[in-house]
Parts: sequence; C-alpha cells; structure tokens
Amino acid sequence: MTPGEDQPEQSVRKRRYLPRRRRWRALLLLLSLAGLTAIGIWIGREEIASNLIEDQLTQLGLPAEYEIVSIGPMRQVLRNISIGDPEFPDLIIEEIAVELEYGLGSPEITTVRVVRPRLFGTYRNGELSFGALDPVLFAESEDPASLPDLNLTLIDGRAQIASDFGMIGLKAEGAGVLNDSFEGILAASAPGITLASCKADAATLYGGITTRRGYPRFEGPMRLRGIQCEDEGTVLRTADIGTDI
Repeated sequence: MTPGEDQPEQSVRKRRYLPRRRRWRALLLLLSLAGLTAIGIWIGREEIASNLIEDQLTQLGLPAEYEIVSIGPMRQVLRNISIGDPEFPDLIIEEIAVELEYGLGSPEITTVRVVRPRLFGTYRNGELSFGALDPVLFAESEDPASLPDLNLTLIDGRAQIASDFGMIGLKAEGAGVLNDSFEGILAASAPGITLASCKADAATLYGGITTRRGYPRFEGPMRLRGIQCEDEGTVLRTADIGTDI
C-alpha cells in the first residue's frame, strides 16, 4: 500500500479510543460517582434498614419493638425483638441476623439466623392461637400452601402452649433452605397431659424434621408414660408410637 492509502485506516483507529487525558477524566468521574454512592448508602444505612423492617412489619400487621445492633448494606443484626403486647409478648427473639440481596427493585431478605426465639400460644376449645401472630400464621390465601425460599438457621427455638389438656413445651433447631433441604430436630414434652378420661404422667415426642420440594416431614417416636383411663380401668406403664408425618 502507498502512504496515502494508510492514512485513513490510522485515523479510523484513533477514533475508536478516547485520548489518554480524557480516559483518565472519565475514569475519575466514574470512581467519584461510585464513591459518592457508597458514602450515601453508608450514611443512610440505618434508615434504609429501618424502613425495610418497618415495611415488613407494616405489611404483616405486627406490633413489634426491637433494637438495631449493626447495619450494613448487605447484613443487619437486631436484638431483643418483641411482638405483641410488650407486657405479655407472643414472641420474643434474642437476636436475628439477616442478609440482603439487591436487585433492580427493593432489597430482599435471603438468609436469616434466629437465636433463641420464644413463642407463646394457647389451644382452647379446638382453636390454636398465638395472639398477634394469628393474622400472619392463619391468614387465608388463594395461593397453595408452601414454605419460603429462605436460608434459615434456627438456634434453640422454644415454644410454650397452654392447652385444655395441659401445658405443652416444644423445642426446635436446625439449618438449611426452608422449602428444600432444611434439616433439624423437633421435641415436645407434656407432663400430666389429660385427654378425655385418660391421663399420662408424661408424653414426649422427639425426632428429625426435614423439608423437600416445599413440604416438611417429621419422623420420630412418641412416648407415653404412666397412662391411666378411669372409665375403662386401664393402666399402661409405657407406650411407644412411631410417627412419620
């Protein structure tokens, strides 16, 4: 090629790139914008987290009190959560740590770590109630019942239910994706439980709880001790019943 034919190709190549000085200015501008955005998120992190929490509680209609311990763009920790009447709460939780994911819309909670929750309920005249939590737990929906796609770690969860048959205590803990691959244990104890004309000195339930494809499963033995039925005059020392639900 002749020198005259090379010139247009060189000029085209030069137009493909910004001059070095302009490239540095563009890079500095982008870094400045990124820095300002990060500073804005950091300064407003508590307000962002508080709004997210309050929005969730408002949507669920739950009266709650809590303390914000630490807030970050991807993770936040709350303590001393109380739901229901502050004098007689229906649920108290020592600590919750949540991790967030940000998409094009609002941030979403994807991972939750719950430490020592305490749930209080009643079972009277065939109706189970957990006070302020009832509208959430027993809400009617046209959607099929399913567990959320949420990575949950539950540490030392306990519940106490005052029933017509006696006091029932439960304990649960475990970890995994709640709608599939969660694995944990569930235990229940009911000393002096009464059913119809029969009474047991102690009733216990212990076993593993797992989830697969959106459904939970429990497998483990139920044990009854010191069973007495007045009408039939029946006395059983022990009864072990295998359960697979």
